[in-house]
Amino acid sequence: MFMADAVILLFICAGFAFSVYRPLLYALYILDNLMFATRIARTTYLNRIAESRADIAPTISMGITMDHAVSMTVPALGGLLWAAYGYRAVFLAASLLSVAGFLAALAVKERGKVAAAGEVPLPPAYLG
Repeated sequence: MFMADAVILLFICAGFAFSVYRPLLYALYILDNLMFATRIARTTYLNRIAESRADIAPTISMGITMDHAVSMTVPALGGLLWAAYGYRAVFLAASLLSVAGFLAALAVKERGKVAAAGEVPLPPAYLG
């Protein structure tokens, strides 16, 4: 889900940067708003990997706090980028961030995967 989220966001941001076709822009806007539903998938994933149910609420709270911090700083930086280089630069930067998110998603370990040579294995609670 993390990887799909990043790929979809890449196409949304690239579409905003390069498209001038209004119906496509409208569709991208709607899809972008629907992406907020991925929070449900993240919470579901957290429920599956949490070692203790007591860890879930603090983890979600920290995630919301980090989301808030980012949502307060990124628009200011985006505004500076927009003023200096135009709106396309903002959406291209967001596309690059989604690529970084995709690469980070590749680092998330799946349950039941055996660690490769040289990797630290996951604790038994993660292996089901």
